[in-house]
Amino acid sequence: MRATDEVLKPDAEATGGSVRWLEDGTPEIRRVGKTDSASGTRWIGLRSNGAYRVTSLEQEKLLPQWLALLLIVGSLLLAWRLEGR
Repeated sequence: MRATDEVLKPDAEATGGSVRWLEDGTPEIRRVGKTDSASGTRWIGLRSNGAYRVTSLEQEKLLPQWLALLLIVGSLLLAWRLEGR
């Protein structure tokens, strides 16, 4: 198997971008505007166009409520004891 840029290169160049090989050195990554060029001699650009879609959201509690209450009360009692000395 050999890596090639034949498939991606035409699309990258049509949108103002380029294809880079990591063996040539890691390029600097910059933010560019919608109409700016997305590549240069030693850098590649990420377009900041604000296009995104949130498909799902999951929330999970860090601690159960009883454990959080136990930690808070325990911390208060420990602080009260240490301050009383």
